[in-house]
Amino acid sequence: MMTLVQRNFTAERPNQLWLTYIIEHHTSEEKLYLCAIKDVFINRIVGYSMDSRINVQLAVNAVEMAVAHRGHPCGVTVHSDRGSQFRSRKFTQALERQGLVGSMGRVGAAGDNAAMESFFNMLQKNVLDRRWWSSRQELRLAIVGYLEGRYNRKSRRRGFGENDREPVRGYNVRVCRSGRINLRVNQTLSRPRSRAIPQPAKPLVVSTLVTWKRMNGHTSCPIRG
Repeated sequence: MMTLVQRNFTAERPNQLWLTYIIEHHTSEEKLYLCAIKDVFINRIVGYSMDSRINVQLAVNAVEMAVAHRGHPCGVTVHSDRGSQFRSRKFTQALERQGLVGSMGRVGAAGDNAAMESFFNMLQKNVLDRRWWSSRQELRLAIVGYLEGRYNRKSRRRGFGENDREPVRGYNVRVCRSGRINLRVNQTLSRPRSRAIPQPAKPLVVSTLVTWKRMNGHTSCPIRG
């Protein structure tokens, strides 16, 4: 797998460049491994996977979550370090199956994935090192809460135009007892990337009218235009 990024961690559109990386953290039980995928353009974590063992399936699950979350895009460059999980045939086949393009950092060049490592430094500061975790499940829930409740909500947005729309998918994340994270996509929406303008509240004439009629036993409308 070639190095396609050349330390140029920028993108001109969503789903152009994804970065991925794996870290570990100790708990009172054992280690918990996390593989996350970040979209460089929107600066959000679009896929992640956690397990008690570090293996190829950990990386494959993160890719599958990212693909489902982002609406099955094709041609995305997925850049990683040269870890054995990312060099495996199973991982490269998963990329090909999803229509993604693999890219790897150079041998002995730790800075080739510095942009992704900076995210994990932030995760370590805000979650991992804040306390001692008694179980892997406890740490899993804390990581999911941070990603979905803080990081992805506060991540930097780039200059979005009024006519420039991004596919947005509603989804539910559930952590099973086994530790596996399930992602269920609900519905695809389309909304402007620019900040939404608050809309005035709708008048409550209908609901007030229904309540009035129920209280007074009327079937005709007491309010005329």
